Amino acid sequence: LEQGIICSLKDSFGFIHCAERPEEIFFHYSEVSDCHPDQLQVDTEVEFRVGQSEKDSTKKVAYAVKTLEPGTVVWETEEEPGQ
Repeated sequence: LEQGIICSLKDSFGFIHCAERPEEIFFHYSEVSDCHPDQLQVDTEVEFRVGQSEKDSTKKVAYAVKTLEPGTVVWETEEEPGQ
């Protein structure tokens, strides 16, 4: 599992800023398993699995997204966003 922080939210999807790689990964709200998507906020810490998009095999997407307690994510690649 990888960890990261939600960096943007749209109508039915969002993007996660990854802690272990310098990129942002797409996720669909249907992949959030432990809370209602309305409860998600920018800066929410999450863990997830990375897989290939079913629509475009060249793109990575986040699956099985779960929220984490604040302060859980360890930033390996850079400083935490916004710091």
